[in-house]
Amino acid sequence: MLKQTEISRQQTAMTIMAVFVLFILLTRYYQKGCIDSNPIPTPTVIEVQGCVKHPGVYALSQPDATVGDVLRTCGGPDEASIDVVERQVLDNPVKTGQLIHVAHHGNALQFRFASMAAAARLTLGKKLDLNHVTEDDLLLIPKMRPPFAKAITARGSVKPWTKLDELREIPGIGPKTVEKWSQYLEAGAGEHNP
Repeated sequence: MLKQTEISRQQTAMTIMAVFVLFILLTRYYQKGCIDSNPIPTPTVIEVQGCVKHPGVYALSQPDATVGDVLRTCGGPDEASIDVVERQVLDNPVKTGQLIHVAHHGNALQFRFASMAAAARLTLGKKLDLNHVTEDDLLLIPKMRPPFAKAITARGSVKPWTKLDELREIPGIGPKTVEKWSQYLEAGAGEHNP
């Protein structure tokens, strides 16, 4: 009877070892066989508003998308208006997190470029520039408290932020907090007008 139990334990141990080895081999096979040497490019995500046929948020697959690509994607305004747009404007590159507002100005189109709303930018993994945020924008940041948001915007209205580390000037904000917020905030990047 004792021999039977010992044999059973050995079989169980061998089965567990075989499963473990199979797992390792499958993992290595998957890693080698499934990684594409030509990764899919990250789409350019932009928002279009104004006098276009289909305003909204678009993900353009071209890594070097332009204003012209955006107009074609969203249905654009009428063809007569596109004809009077300067070629230079149509060839301007766009980047993720950008908001493009299109308006008629006489018989021509007028473009205003800005940043998407703070919540959308954070969702896209883009950082918010301390010099161009509101208290409400800052309250979207994890662990941000209303007094900090108020102090940050107040300080920014008096003196522009040049480095993220300057946040330590505000009482109660230390190096660990600045480090945590560094994934959401930046200073002086000019992101307000992409």
